[in-house]
Amino acid sequence: MQENHKYNIYMVIATIFFGMTYVLTKICLNYSTELHIISFRFSIAFIISLIFLYKNIFPIKIKELLYSFILGMILFLVFIAMTIGVKYTTATNASFLISLSVIFIPFFS
Repeated sequence: MQENHKYNIYMVIATIFFGMTYVLTKICLNYSTELHIISFRFSIAFIISLIFLYKNIFPIKIKELLYSFILGMILFLVFIAMTIGVKYTTATNASFLISLSVIFIPFFS
């Protein structure tokens, strides 16, 4: 398989998983709060990243740790806003509004 096709398949798979998160978040909000869902998602992502990327992560520099903390806090705020948005609207509306960022980011950059 050509490299280009392989990465296109990876992008399709990532898009499917990203789209499914809205529906799953809507279902999870019936049983838990926003902060519980976000903390669970971040914890799972951290553990999986640590397992597979241990040799690439350590040793870590203080500057990298600071930048990672800042980006992590921004990502946390985005995810909490998305989760609260999904709570008060349909998953379809939330996914449409969040997906608009893919269109607008190139114009603003």
